[in-house]
Amino acid sequence: MTSSIYLAAPLFTQAEVAFNQSLADQLTAACYSVYLPQQQCAGTTDPIRTI
Repeated sequence: MTSSIYLAAPLFTQAEVAFNQSLADQLTAACYSVYLPQQQCAGTTDPIRTI
């Protein structure tokens, strides 16, 4: 059985986004199933875009 991880973390800077992705990649390589919201929602939170 594979353990699942919901990886919620800050997304205020590009460094935080890159760290989150690196951590998710390492966990995936260690056979964890990782849900990283920033992957699923990429491009949907553009602060400049108006509705």
